[in-house]
Amino acid sequence: MREDFAGDFEVRARVTNNGAATDFAFMEATVFASGKVATVGEAAEEFDAGETRTVTFISTDNYSAWDEVEFTVDRG
Repeated sequence: MREDFAGDFEVRARVTNNGAATDFAFMEATVFASGKVATVGEAAEEFDAGETRTVTFISTDNYSAWDEVEFTVDRG
């Protein structure tokens, strides 16, 4: 979690596709910060089985005091 050059906040994660190859996957990062909850999403195309990528979720919300992050994936 960090603030980028434009003042937006980024959640970066290394994700691995442990399932079958997919043409499209939508990933969400749910950020819990000081009693507030925010969700940011990112899409991945052509995600091969066993492939690992760095995914960056970007938001204008301030996450500087985050407590926890949870990730979910929806295969399209």
